[in-house]
Amino acid sequence: MYHRFLAFCLLFAQGSWAQDASPIVDLGYAKYQGVFSSSTNITRFRGIRYASPPIGEYSQLSSALRWREPQAPVEVPEVQNATMFGPACPATNNGAGATNPYKGGSGSVTPVTSSKVKRDDADGISEDCLSLNVYIPGQLLPGNVTDRLLVLVFIHGEASSYTRGNGSLPGDDLIRGSGYSVLTVIIQYRLGLFGFLAGQAVKDDGKVLYRKMHKDPAQVTIWGESAGAGSVLQHVVANDGRTSPALFRGAITSSTFLPSQYAYNDPIPEQLYSEVVTRANCSAAKDALKCLRHVDTAILQAVNTAVVTRGFYGTFVFNPVVDGTEALCQGKLNGDMLYAVTNANEGLLYVDPNISDSAVVADYLRELYPKLSEKNVEAGAAVYSRAGLGSAFDQVVAIMSDYFVTAFAASFPGFASTLNPADTFKPTILPAWDRYKLTGKKTEMMFNKTEDGQPLIEPFSTSASLLTRCAFWESVAAQTGQ
Repeated sequence: MYHRFLAFCLLFAQGSWAQDASPIVDLGYAKYQGVFSSSTNITRFRGIRYASPPIGEYSQLSSALRWREPQAPVEVPEVQNATMFGPACPATNNGAGATNPYKGGSGSVTPVTSSKVKRDDADGISEDCLSLNVYIPGQLLPGNVTDRLLVLVFIHGEASSYTRGNGSLPGDDLIRGSGYSVLTVIIQYRLGLFGFLAGQAVKDDGKVLYRKMHKDPAQVTIWGESAGAGSVLQHVVANDGRTSPALFRGAITSSTFLPSQYAYNDPIPEQLYSEVVTRANCSAAKDALKCLRHVDTAILQAVNTAVVTRGFYGTFVFNPVVDGTEALCQGKLNGDMLYAVTNANEGLLYVDPNISDSAVVADYLRELYPKLSEKNVEAGAAVYSRAGLGSAFDQVVAIMSDYFVTAFAASFPGFASTLNPADTFKPTILPAWDRYKLTGKKTEMMFNKTEDGQPLIEPFSTSASLLTRCAFWESVAAQTGQ
């Protein structure tokens, strides 16, 4: 698996602590001072650097670290303030085009000039964004046994994309919901072209590194939302399910975003790479990738925005890529259990509302999947027309969706503890929940409410219509990158 999610070395379980309301943890490369809140009984460390930034004064290499494996943070002697969130990574929005520019080549593009660039440093945005936030139950006192806590690592998403979002999320609710038994880690990672630029040149001169997250992976659960959930699945299938040392026991995916993930040297990633080179004024360079590694951050961010915005409406262009393996279908998986959560009609947000009265299912399939053969376009349109989904626009929303309460909230820390979401830390109305089986009983749990606002939580069997649509997408996976 060739992707850009950066794992990190979590050392808090072995750290040494100072005893007061402003605890200090020594991670070896730096000391960080957090804060204890007596009102919530939670200790927080924010903006913890887990890798050197890819450029700048902290870089340990003479050349830039963009699109290379993360390097250990540089040692600093001063105590670092860990009470504020670190800078967010450069981000951008989704595609806005009426058509897909990569159906037959990316076409002509214009290089970015410095006069068109807006600098984001003052807005708390920087490539120096590889940080994480840690939330710990209780106060850190001598003799407290923090290495026995369950560890829940959360990977953010936002609006189903690998192009935006940040780790500035609250971690207190998860700790309270777990009965103060879970240590929560929320991470940030490189986005858009900064994290997911692909192509043969990048593979030849870039690496992916996995680091052990905890000394006992049986205590670790990874959880992601949207694109973060896609990253969780990348970890589940990484290294043909034989990641060593093991990183985690359980995995949770919420609103999983799995866009087309082509081979790293597929024509589409190569077209994207060429477009980035051109827009960044590196076409004439002897080593285009080296040139890209030294382009000013603000210019690269302008390139990032230009390329992504040009993409087909609701897509995000820069996504993880793969090496051609099919670990998931073959059952080659890391971890012991997966808890998957979805919402109804999630695709509606990513379909152009201007086509609500003019949508043509076959045309939409051609734009969303530029490599899909005409035979399979017609077959896909037929599958969705027979699914009883409503109008053509409703079918298009379903295509994008498929491309993608107290009892409910309590199920997440319950799963982190015992791998059973129904095993909550305090009584709820959640009924008994049978494990989902691919070759047997396919039981899901619906979290809903009645017309008068009363909670409605009940098990149900996966619909035959959805299974038929899934079977179609599996049959054309070689052309969709999914």
